[in-house]
Amino acid sequence: MSLTTEFNNAGEPWSAPVKTTSNGFLSLNMIIFSLVFLCLATVDDKHTRAGSIKYVIFSALAALSIGFGTITLADYVGVYV
Repeated sequence: MSLTTEFNNAGEPWSAPVKTTSNGFLSLNMIIFSLVFLCLATVDDKHTRAGSIKYVIFSALAALSIGFGTITLADYVGVYV
């Protein structure tokens, strides 16, 4: 594409190359996975070094998945945060 073509198309609205709409099914799955990670973090033995490392990893995964799940669910139902 030449610079002239880019200059002529500069006034057109930008469109995302990837679909940016949220998926409710995906967000509910992320929330369910966060509950699974929380259960794994709770049930695991935290008295050993490996157990405490797994606890930290499962807790971080649970926090990330519930965060992204609730944000995408809020976006899907139309609540703007």
